[in-house]
Amino acid sequence: MDFVIAILLGVVQGLTEFLPVSSSGCLVILERWFGFTAPALPFHVFLHAGTTIAVMLVFRRDLIRLTAEAGRAVRSLHVSLKKKTGKEIPADKAGLRSPAVRTNYQRLFDMLVTASIPAVLLGALFHRLFASAAASPFMAGIGFLLTGVLLLVTDKVAPGDTIPREIPMKSAWQIGAAKAAALLPGVSGTAAALCTGIFAGFSRKNAIRFSFLLSVPVTAAALLFELAAGIAGMAGITGSVLTLRSVGLCLVGFAASAVTGVFAAGRLLRLLQNMRFLDGACISFILGMTAIVTAFIF
Repeated sequence: MDFVIAILLGVVQGLTEFLPVSSSGCLVILERWFGFTAPALPFHVFLHAGTTIAVMLVFRRDLIRLTAEAGRAVRSLHVSLKKKTGKEIPADKAGLRSPAVRTNYQRLFDMLVTASIPAVLLGALFHRLFASAAASPFMAGIGFLLTGVLLLVTDKVAPGDTIPREIPMKSAWQIGAAKAAALLPGVSGTAAALCTGIFAGFSRKNAIRFSFLLSVPVTAAALLFELAAGIAGMAGITGSVLTLRSVGLCLVGFAASAVTGVFAAGRLLRLLQNMRFLDGACISFILGMTAIVTAFIF
């Protein structure tokens, strides 16, 4: 029965990841209702990894350009190191980054790297807090209510039209920290990054784009962290609660969220683009009250 519930939860993840409500918060509520017992944080990370497959497909052109930009950044760093050590530099510098010219993709790459730092660091430093909160409907309720307030405030802010190369780098730190807060159940990573991006001057379209592109390295880091912790637990190095059964549930949920996300991403992203923040806030408030009631009844 747990594997059927894991599939259901994967479908819910695939449908809610692309909306300004917390998919993890929805999972916490349903897990309590169904008595689902898999380790919450690793299971949620695997489900997010599934929807990240859909994100990579939707934003594949951006990711290809960003991968090329990463290659240029590495080559430029290599040349800079050679200069400092006095080594001979190849005459052909084609494809290297120009410090005088800042393209949108060069700036976008720099911002994504910068935003990933606080997201990954905060996730690692407060892992125990996030892990203990991941199965708490009450914490999910608080997170939903906070997300609702954030959406209400953003509803009063007019989106900007600033292009990536004009956004100050400090905004990337702020978006990354907001994304890390989404490890708490009920706090929507999509809403947090989207609203912070709009505060920074992004257009709604660019804020959505940046939010989901940022989810790729952040989710990859979280998945690697959980896999390392799980392997260490199986080897007896740590007290991890992951077992072969829970790994199976994670993989089933991963597959369900990936398939659902791939098929639903296009339509849901269009809905997100046109959805009023006020509507998202109302949904978050309803889910928040549902989660708090769940915490006291179930």
